[in-house]
Amino acid sequence: MRKTTLIITILLFALFSQSFDHGSPKKVACVGDSITDGDGLQDRSKEAYPAILSVLLGDGYQVVNFGKSGATMLKSGDWPYWDKPAFREALAFNPDIVIIQLGANDTKPQNIPSFPGKYEEDLRAMVDSFQQLSSHPEIFLCKPIPSFKNRFHINDTILCSEAIPAIDKVAFEKKCRVIDLHAAFLYRPEFFPDGVHPDKNGAIEMAVIVAKSIK
Repeated sequence: MRKTTLIITILLFALFSQSFDHGSPKKVACVGDSITDGDGLQDRSKEAYPAILSVLLGDGYQVVNFGKSGATMLKSGDWPYWDKPAFREALAFNPDIVIIQLGANDTKPQNIPSFPGKYEEDLRAMVDSFQQLSSHPEIFLCKPIPSFKNRFHINDTILCSEAIPAIDKVAFEKKCRVIDLHAAFLYRPEFFPDGVHPDKNGAIEMAVIVAKSIK
């Protein structure tokens, strides 16, 4: 029944999008870590949430996956998104819409716990980097999905006590919209076989939530 409902939702989104497409497509940059990149999926080019989002939004949107596995928001983190080609490519894309989902890897012991207060500072700086683009994109900040198991040293307690409050604060200051993926999946562990990364159905659910926020 759930699978049927998801399929119907995708079809309705696609039909709606095709009916109202006008002019040049809006460019959507999906910035994030392995959850955006599509780790754990059989074919991330088709099954990662940005790929499904592209189908849901239709021809009026050009969605590009700029996810980088292991990436942190922290500039001083163990794998900063700032240093990756994906970040430079996302800026060069000059997007109309930016979806930022970074924070899970920041909860590892060597990151937020070692650099208190820096996550908020670096999130604010990343928002500034995109807001200064000539396209003046609308920016959505995602509260990261829960970590259901203490896998990969990702800590949901730190996510809730440090990263999520920082996201709320920066979103308010910078007039960004918030997509609360944490609350949406808090009681849905069946979508996350390893406790962190979504399976195909989880990616579909994520894409539906993001598409609704955009629409």
